[in-house]
Amino acid sequence: MKLSQIECFIAVAKAGHFGRGAETIHRSQPPVSRQIRLLEEELGVELLARKPTCVELTVAGKAFLLEVEQGMRHLASGVRAARNTVRPQTAKLRIATTPSVMLGIFSAVLAKFQRRFPEYGFDLISADKSSQVSMLLEGKIDVAVVRSLTHAQGISAIRLINEPIAAALNSDHPLATRSQLEVKDLSPFPLIIYTGRFSPSVADQLIELCKKAGFIPEVQAEAADMQSAAFMASLSSGIALVAASLQNMVTPNLVYRPVLLEAEPVTMPLYLLHREGDKARSLHDLIACATRDD
Repeated sequence: MKLSQIECFIAVAKAGHFGRGAETIHRSQPPVSRQIRLLEEELGVELLARKPTCVELTVAGKAFLLEVEQGMRHLASGVRAARNTVRPQTAKLRIATTPSVMLGIFSAVLAKFQRRFPEYGFDLISADKSSQVSMLLEGKIDVAVVRSLTHAQGISAIRLINEPIAAALNSDHPLATRSQLEVKDLSPFPLIIYTGRFSPSVADQLIELCKKAGFIPEVQAEAADMQSAAFMASLSSGIALVAASLQNMVTPNLVYRPVLLEAEPVTMPLYLLHREGDKARSLHDLIACATRDD
């Protein structure tokens, strides 16, 4: 008795039809019919009553279906258990990132990762970029997700996406009436930036962006992180340049406007960092979820 024969039987029994059952397991009908017939011959009983437009389970078929479905569930559980004993160190991923990243696409990546690989768990740690890099090098985490690239020795980086940048500003701000903003429109107004202890930082990228638009920005204040900068903008005349996904964070008196540079949307990269040479299967599977659209 082969697992493929049982798989064919379960599919047809559930569908009540040879053709539809074959489609659910992505096979053609004749081989599926043949596999079920071989299974019945081995068991010495008829499992399916064939009718012109459908099939029905016989009494023997109902009894067999009940048991083999349970057996298939136990088999899947056994496969997961065996994999985790062979590579227990990869059963749980330790991921560090910032709250602003979790408001964006990476939350969807983690949701897809859980759906596709339920055998893996993960711990999620909130930390600034400097702490993430240190923890990664010390082996305290497996993955860091950051908005600015690091060149630290021993770390590999994968560029995930380019996320649009938005200007966060008070709803009474003079620029709030516009539907979108050119970077040069920001020049008369002070910026609120968020700095990191690890260079290059996102703040470096934003200041360079202003220079490309022809001005050096006046810095009104510095914040510890992106969401704090946006909150400070809601209380002042300053403007915070943030990832557009931060709009998922509802803050009173705060509006967001798309930012363009010479009519082209300005974006901010997002990187996944991991230790060089890390061959953990869980890491490979997470990267696949993060970089593929399927």
